[in-house]
Amino acid sequence: MTEDSVEIKTIIVYSYSPVNYSILLSLINKHKNPLIVSFDSPFYKRDVLAKTIESLRKLRIDHVIFEINERANPFVNFSAELKCYYCKSIRYSLLRKIFGKQAKIIDLEFPSREKAASQVIKAAIENNVDLKRGDTSCLEAMVLTT
Repeated sequence: MTEDSVEIKTIIVYSYSPVNYSILLSLINKHKNPLIVSFDSPFYKRDVLAKTIESLRKLRIDHVIFEINERANPFVNFSAELKCYYCKSIRYSLLRKIFGKQAKIIDLEFPSREKAASQVIKAAIENNVDLKRGDTSCLEAMVLTT
């Protein structure tokens, strides 16, 4: 690390929903200078990213948006049963590669569908990610049947 660099200790994965916003507010008070990250993905409606940016702008919080196309990964397309697992694994691996193993990653997006939730939990455990019971904006996770 150089003198001018800032060590990122906590990364919060956030996309807007009233539930996620409430969780985000409580986490901001608990963690010193967390980095808020979002994903611009074909699995999300465009208005979700706009609402995410606007909600953070109101709080005067900068954040990083990663443009990612999970559909380009053959594993995501190969198995509908494991789609959420591979999608989250791709995202978590990216964050680990950039921010290292020591960074605390907190993901606010949690699918309500049982099948999708079990896949997300598995990916989070394998990548040492703390999941919060927020909402998901992922169109694919919303349509997986329980």
